[in-house]
Amino acid sequence: MKEEKKAGFPLEMVIDFGDDLSVAQSAVHPETVDALFATLAERGIRSVTWYYYAEDRGGFLYRFQPTPGEPERSIFQVYQSCNLLARAIASAHANGIRFIVGYKPYETGVVSVDAGVACTENIATYLHCGRMMTFVDPFVVAHPELRLRRRPLETPVDPNPRIGSIELWKLDDSPTRIKAENLQIQCSDNNFRYQVRELPFDFSEEIRINPADEFDLYGNLAVPAGKPVRVLRLSGLDFRSPYWAISCRGLAGPGDFTGLGTRVMRVFDTAEKPVEGCFAGRQTIYSAGENDLATHGAYFDFGWGRRKQTLDAPGEYIAFHAVKPEYVTGALCETEPEVRAFWLANVQAMLNAGADGIEFRLENHSCMSDEPEAYGFNDSVLAACGEDTSPASVARVRGDAYSEFLGEAARLTHAAGKIIRVNLSVDALGPAQPGERRIAWPQNM
Repeated sequence: MKEEKKAGFPLEMVIDFGDDLSVAQSAVHPETVDALFATLAERGIRSVTWYYYAEDRGGFLYRFQPTPGEPERSIFQVYQSCNLLARAIASAHANGIRFIVGYKPYETGVVSVDAGVACTENIATYLHCGRMMTFVDPFVVAHPELRLRRRPLETPVDPNPRIGSIELWKLDDSPTRIKAENLQIQCSDNNFRYQVRELPFDFSEEIRINPADEFDLYGNLAVPAGKPVRVLRLSGLDFRSPYWAISCRGLAGPGDFTGLGTRVMRVFDTAEKPVEGCFAGRQTIYSAGENDLATHGAYFDFGWGRRKQTLDAPGEYIAFHAVKPEYVTGALCETEPEVRAFWLANVQAMLNAGADGIEFRLENHSCMSDEPEAYGFNDSVLAACGEDTSPASVARVRGDAYSEFLGEAARLTHAAGKIIRVNLSVDALGPAQPGERRIAWPQNM
């Protein structure tokens, strides 16, 4: 929760209640919400912006995995106990606090869990790159085809190709301690509990010239074109696995083989043709303790793939899945009529619950991808583009659709005598978007 105070405005606090619940240590009840607003009033808070997670519709579907040896937490049951949005608004008003709903229309599918974990009643039911999405709006579970869609692939992808060779690219040409005996391949049928497969291969290393500038997640130049780099090559392989990873064994202490996340490994089939797919390192966005491949699964295409990682550091790996996902994790396409109707229904429900206003925020956690520029090419978008389906045309169509939605939402809000705010990240509006936040903004719009 964050406080803000400016001349002429009340002391305001941002409440991300769903985020708070994810780290709560015990069950939360409606009375807890009442106590929250009473405490805020005592502290001088006179206005809150409450981020919306379908509190009026039973909340996002969820499952947070329990700590081993402890019972599963039931903290999110407060969403099913009442219309939590109306309860929070009533509690705020009873304590003299203005209530603004913070609405992130694209924030509709956020977290994932291992697909191999047993399901519970409130878990979402669609997969993204071998992980089951959770903390998802029920509307997305019912209509996953309305999410932002990938640009049609020019060449069909084999979901389980025969792997013939693998290359590991370092950021420079300095020596490495990694030898053939240190490398191991772990495989899984469902991205859960990988097992080591003792696969024979030929090992070599050479110095090559980096063919193109490579940038990290934050937009920094990690390795320029023309720079010599060290490449380790594993050849003579012949195996199939829908999910597999390379990691090191028999090495302790700090590593020396640092690469650029999704660019550290290049894969070829038995005919030496490049194999396209998704890569994943040990870094995770959520559930940081659940990144051991022996007990969990990898996070493919969740946006952090271009972070630097050191392959021979303890616990590190680089995993591969020979599939390009058709959709982003959870963000909906603004050009679909059903999506616009759904968003406006949410706005009306917020007003009906007694909100004093609505703040719209474009940034979200549901369109995060290692290739964000590849999404937003839904059939409805391409149809509106006509013959010109260039990224600029797609951006215009999608931007106009979202702007029209904001206009319709403003008319509803003003008709109810309430205020509307638009949370703009002005640095996102120019061509040089900050790298560390780029994955939070829908691209091609």
